[in-house]
Amino acid sequence: MVFLKPLGLEQVAIETAGKESKKAEGMLSAVPVAVADAINRYRQGNVQPVTPDATDNQAIPAAPDQTSTTAAPAAPVADAAYKINGHDLNQYALTSLGFIPIISGILWLTQKAQEYLPDSWYKNAEHAITGLAVYLIIGLTLIILILGFLISYLNIIQKYYHFTLDRTGDELRTSRGFFQTNTVSARLSRLQAVRFKQSILRQWLHLSTVQALLASSAADDQQNNDLVLMPVIPERQALSSMRAFVSWLPETSPKLQPIPVSNRWYYMRNMVLGHLTLLVLPVVLASVFWLHVSWWLWLVLAGLIWLVVMALQGQYAATTAAIAIAPPKQLIIQVGEMWTRQRYFVRKKDIQAMTIKQSIWMKARGVAHLEVHIRKGNSDQTVNSRYMAVDLAKQIMTWYQPLPSVPQEGDNHAA
Repeated sequence: MVFLKPLGLEQVAIETAGKESKKAEGMLSAVPVAVADAINRYRQGNVQPVTPDATDNQAIPAAPDQTSTTAAPAAPVADAAYKINGHDLNQYALTSLGFIPIISGILWLTQKAQEYLPDSWYKNAEHAITGLAVYLIIGLTLIILILGFLISYLNIIQKYYHFTLDRTGDELRTSRGFFQTNTVSARLSRLQAVRFKQSILRQWLHLSTVQALLASSAADDQQNNDLVLMPVIPERQALSSMRAFVSWLPETSPKLQPIPVSNRWYYMRNMVLGHLTLLVLPVVLASVFWLHVSWWLWLVLAGLIWLVVMALQGQYAATTAAIAIAPPKQLIIQVGEMWTRQRYFVRKKDIQAMTIKQSIWMKARGVAHLEVHIRKGNSDQTVNSRYMAVDLAKQIMTWYQPLPSVPQEGDNHAA
């Protein structure tokens, strides 16, 4: 916590493999900063026995039933280590899209101000804004954008300041933070999958972020509860660099099998119909029949623009979706969500369940959905490969759980 750092104290959370809730079983609220390191070393058995020296007058003879005493644990040497440099940290902050929710928050606060401030204040402010020249309104908009970007940039800089990752034996450890240092230690056995993540901006710049899905809530303060292993790394180096920390990753990624071109329009159709029925139509109808907004035509235009954007998002998701088996025991699934490409590497033994789904009309077209369930924290992370060829889905199912007989098209199978 922020207020503990100046006092040389820290908060230590201890989890076991059998935890049943998000809360850690053990919590040390305010202890010296060396406590966590000492606990880790004792847990790893990294301690040295000390026997009394016969030439040392100060030595204390051992009791008859005692052969040795134990010294303070020695600091282990990391097998692999990584530390972010200033250039990479700056690059990571500059390419973040975190300013979008911040700007949304600013606009939300502006709207909420109308409910709590006196009406006269709000009307005066509204009158002043409408009286401004166009270039002043544009300037005000730019200020809001710059402010949101600056807040996002500074937040990322302080959050990942002095980020480090190291592996000692079968344990990964990350440390980061300026105002509040956050250190997470997790055994490799609790790592369920590795995800390589790229926003569309980082795709253009060939940069990638590496995250770990853990069977733990140790990273619950991070976005989506996923532990960041490397904030930013060149895409071509990401897989080879991570093998030093996670040895079971393949040396090279196999060629992924994309969704058939003839099936990609389903993604666009679903995105457009979903947003049309759940967002655009309700907003327009409410503005006409209940709110009596006179400028509903502008809402219709805005809704059409939004549907075009969603159609492009559907196209992006369809062209991104792909899957492959990495011999002998890994599955690679790539999906595109919210203008972000995510590639999952998961071992067969860490897949909790796999399901093939087909509706009646999908059966006739030889199309299927494949759902892969991975443990994340104390919950489930479902990764979907949608509208894939049914033969490929069955091939992957057979690889995961050999079936006694070939399933018939149209059946649902779960393993």
